[in-house]
Amino acid sequence: MGIALWLVPKSHSLFYESADSLIISLHTLFDNAPTFEPHITITSGIVINTPSDVAVLLNSALAAINSLNQIHQQRREEQQQQRKQMENQSDTSLNDNNTNISESSSENAISDQLILFDKLEFGKKYFQKVKLSVYPNPNLVSFARIIRELFVEAPGLKQRVLQQSSSLAPPSNDRPKRSKSLSKRVASNSSALSSATSESTEGGSSTTLSGEINPADISSLAMKAAERWSLEEFNPHLSLVYSNVYAIDSALERTIKTRVEDLLSVLIDGDNRLVDDAANLYWPDDGCLKLVRCEGEVKDWEVLGSIDYHLT
Repeated sequence: MGIALWLVPKSHSLFYESADSLIISLHTLFDNAPTFEPHITITSGIVINTPSDVAVLLNSALAAINSLNQIHQQRREEQQQQRKQMENQSDTSLNDNNTNISESSSENAISDQLILFDKLEFGKKYFQKVKLSVYPNPNLVSFARIIRELFVEAPGLKQRVLQQSSSLAPPSNDRPKRSKSLSKRVASNSSALSSATSESTEGGSSTTLSGEINPADISSLAMKAAERWSLEEFNPHLSLVYSNVYAIDSALERTIKTRVEDLLSVLIDGDNRLVDDAANLYWPDDGCLKLVRCEGEVKDWEVLGSIDYHLT
């Protein structure tokens, strides 16, 4: 995973305490399962080269979160205007549009909630053995895409540009001027590699590029790669269990469901969807963005830096 950006609920909030208790409770059902802080991973694979890079990333992430605040405020103002318009309508018009108003209000409620949990899921991956999936709110997806573009894709492309440039350079310190044949070969390689950038490798990693590419090309390619990743790979969720257990049997599933229902005060239907909008499931407006080095044992993971945020 390398370095990842976490979205962490406010410590000691109702949700934090409930989720933390649930993680501790569930880990006892699995052999050698570690405990960890409740969080939602925005993206991993972040490139950090110096301590100052940590501050740059966190401040940029906070600025992006603050932009979400502006979007939320604009939406609230629009909703208030809609309510005033509806109040000015006749009773007949209100009755005729009653159903549409209810559906619109429901959709706005979902879009306004940055973190809204969908269902309990069981998987085969170690870090997603048991998790609560999160609705892909457009604002959340946009936030993740921005971070991915600036701090994963763009640095990766720049590094590959440097590597490609070094591989084309003569090994001698006394470098001769580039011959015409070498210039043609470099140009040919540049053309071929540039055309290859339209496809990314599995996992959203950046394609190797030529050293001849300019910064404007890197920005464009990073933007496209991040957009593709956000649509095809970004899977927001709250992990509840890390485990090497390959599969979870039906008896263990029932036990897990019971504990989730008890500790989060929710009901889970036959499709494992969370059907109760309980206060325990409400992601607080106050929280923390944490940059975490996720290497080695979970207990050895290191928080490189953090910054508080507030959603109005």
